[in-house]
Amino acid sequence: MSASPAETALSPHQPTAYDAEPNGVKPRRKLWPTRLRRPRSVRKFAPRLSFDAAAPPVDATEAMHWGEYTLIEDIISVLHRDGTVTWLRHVATWVFGSANLAEWDEVLRYYDTRREVHRVLTAKLYLPDGKTQNAKRASHVLAAPGPSSNRYGRSLQINYFPLRPGVIVEFEEQYDEFVVQDGGPSLINQFFLRTAVPCLQRRYTAVVAAPFQLHWQVHHDQAEPQVSQLKDYCVHTWQVQNAQGIEGDSWTPPGRDFLPWIDISTADRWNGFAQRLHMELAPRREATAEVRKLARELSADADSPLAKAQSAYAYAARQVRYGRPPAELEARNTRAASAVFADLRGDCKDKSSLLIELLEAMGIEAKLAVVLTADEGRTSYLPSTRFNHAIVRATIDGQHVWLDAASGLFGFGQMPDSNIDVAALMLDDAGFYFERVPLPDDNYFETRRRWQGEIDAAGNFEGRLQAEFNGEMAARLRHALLDRNEEHRTQVLRTWFGNDYPGFDADKFEYSDPEDLSRPLACSCAMRAERMARWVEDALLVQPPWFAPAAMSGPFASPTRLQPLTIPVFHQTDEQHTIELPPGVTPLAVPAPASHACDWGRYQCRIEAESGRLRCRRRFRLAGSMAPVDRFGEFRQFWKQLNWADTNPVVMSRAR
Repeated sequence: MSASPAETALSPHQPTAYDAEPNGVKPRRKLWPTRLRRPRSVRKFAPRLSFDAAAPPVDATEAMHWGEYTLIEDIISVLHRDGTVTWLRHVATWVFGSANLAEWDEVLRYYDTRREVHRVLTAKLYLPDGKTQNAKRASHVLAAPGPSSNRYGRSLQINYFPLRPGVIVEFEEQYDEFVVQDGGPSLINQFFLRTAVPCLQRRYTAVVAAPFQLHWQVHHDQAEPQVSQLKDYCVHTWQVQNAQGIEGDSWTPPGRDFLPWIDISTADRWNGFAQRLHMELAPRREATAEVRKLARELSADADSPLAKAQSAYAYAARQVRYGRPPAELEARNTRAASAVFADLRGDCKDKSSLLIELLEAMGIEAKLAVVLTADEGRTSYLPSTRFNHAIVRATIDGQHVWLDAASGLFGFGQMPDSNIDVAALMLDDAGFYFERVPLPDDNYFETRRRWQGEIDAAGNFEGRLQAEFNGEMAARLRHALLDRNEEHRTQVLRTWFGNDYPGFDADKFEYSDPEDLSRPLACSCAMRAERMARWVEDALLVQPPWFAPAAMSGPFASPTRLQPLTIPVFHQTDEQHTIELPPGVTPLAVPAPASHACDWGRYQCRIEAESGRLRCRRRFRLAGSMAPVDRFGEFRQFWKQLNWADTNPVVMSRAR
């Protein structure tokens, strides 16, 4: 066992040379079953688990609570000496919920007979009345992926019927690979010891034959495997009894960041995987003349490297739409620039590759980076190709700027939260290394807002709001405004600010060009609200109109949580209000300045009454990613203090 590959991955270092072998080990001679394309027997590594369908050892009400209760989850993964893989999965689950039952209506599997075989060993239904019924099976011939029509593809179709609450579904399948994977011989997998559904018996067996060696890492648990040797196979087995289910909600982090899970890889180095990714994703540089011409056109009016880079980014982000032709959806290689120019279309790797070519043509250094976005979790993997997104890091005037041309209309140098504070595998012709995508600096605000207005004697407000948007807010608003007529844009903005400030009517809009990705999206508008301030006898209660005031709702409605709480990795807002008060009104009670902080955020709010006006300032920042269950109360108390400060009115009185 070795944890070093993942730990090393997060340490920036000089580029490491590529290597064709992902683990530095070459496979040995082929097994006879591989030569004859026959399934390999793997039950010798982990005997079949059994269950009693007539008397499940679980209370039915408990199973109903979860929608289903897994009786057996058993997985065997084997890397043979010749570098091919066998995988077996056996599951039996007691199903009650409607959505859970629907998942078993039909099971489909596809495979290419030139490379592999997929078999369904068991597909059985145990009915509540004690009867047993086999699922309906069908096999279909279809074309396998390839440049020409063929009949090498197969699909397996399994239909369970009748499905009704209380049935037990049993499904066992085996996959055998007869050709070494394109990335070289390796066994890479992950296995959760706890999932959303509780499980009576859960077992994971990872088997590796010499000359290969298994590296594994258990996250958020101390589970140790049972290790045994069967001839030249080394067997690692993890087994859990009565694993509890997970009650998740919209604010639960990705499972890899808090649930117990096992990561395995037979690779002890990143070299081979990095080389494969570099070969697939590096700019093709097949349309040099076209790229140079476009670079000259885009940067014709640019007077600095920064302005040039902004023009290249705007083109890749705005002019090249996201997507690929249907015939290229499954292709792993980057599209050539000429193909992107032809239909102005590309996915994240195509857009990033084109952006790098444009920047290089402008004399700006740029590198390709691949990341696993944070919506999949920020916990690092062992060496593998488990990445799902491509971005760019440009070097402008000695400063690194991270660019994502595929995630929407983000401003230059701004990216979604899912791209931030994740490990990036940097790829260039010289080699590869890891770097962590940094957090924004302290001067970055997702929104800044400035109010100027007055309250009349009836408590009605009229004034003007100036707002500035960055990051995801700006990307969403740009998307809603671009390519739309003025009438629609006005309606979009009325709805946008009406949602930000319930009870206010917005009108008379002025806004910066949504096409301009080089600066924040700015917007100003007239704002009106009836009875923003309310009279209670001779007292006037004034509530400053804060953006998204902290509310004790959502995850904060309950004083406890069963799972950790997701927190934005970086969110920062700044607001200022200058509000003229009605004549003859003087301050009676002004809230004391509020300043609160915890490990996940900080907050400041100050309200001052002077010379017939209110001056209000509020700054709010979150930065964390996750609050553990045992510290949720601490964060909730912080949020409660924000709620008190955000809803604390100013009390004014009539002059006597």
